[in-house]
Amino acid sequence: MRGGNVTVDNSNTIRVNPAQNFRPVETVYVTSPATVTSAGGAAFRPYVYQFTTAAGAGPGTFMGAVK
Repeated sequence: MRGGNVTVDNSNTIRVNPAQNFRPVETVYVTSPATVTSAGGAAFRPYVYQFTTAAGAGPGTFMGAVK
């Protein structure tokens, strides 16, 4: 679990801004349990998903064709 800020806007979007950036090609798992409720107290349907962050730029140097 990473610390950070969580906000919810009027379009029912939850935004998470982690305290630490994700690493390149890191798989992130997100779980929203039934204990998450709306402002009116209605329980959300449990939801689990994952995503993988993009790879960063590498310092690679490419050379001409090898003969």
